[in-house]
Amino acid sequence: MPGASREDAEACALLKDKLFQWEGILQSQLVPGANKALKKVKAMGYDCAVASSNPRPVVEQTLLFFNLMPYVDAVVSMDDVEHGKPHPEMMLKAAATMGLNPQRCIAVGDSVYDILAGKGAGMPTIAVLTGVQSLEELMEARPTKVIKDISKLPQLLSTWSIG
Repeated sequence: MPGASREDAEACALLKDKLFQWEGILQSQLVPGANKALKKVKAMGYDCAVASSNPRPVVEQTLLFFNLMPYVDAVVSMDDVEHGKPHPEMMLKAAATMGLNPQRCIAVGDSVYDILAGKGAGMPTIAVLTGVQSLEELMEARPTKVIKDISKLPQLLSTWSIG
């Protein structure tokens, strides 16, 4: 932009970043059954945190876009930690944000990194087979439990005692 100030260029770059974030959110799809499952989990009395390797604005906008925010008690993003998954810092921070002992939390995820981060934090883990990784890949991380899809989470939690 000839004649544009540095501030104008920075504002334009920020707007471009926001547009790309929204484009990604608009093109994403909610995992089938996620909304209903989280609603049931909250109704069962569980606190829920999202620990995501995405930037906080993307995580929060995605939760708002898919109407999941009412079921989420805490959000931890890549912006909140020094070490991303599979390091346990994100999971530990999520537990601390909710005032919970990590051993009393359950890490639920669809990637090997999610499972390794949860295990590193001392949490039981549930692998969900809705991500890009195969059952065999997830099993290499040795999750505590495996479910086919997120809709099975409330049923599993209703029959499982974590100590």
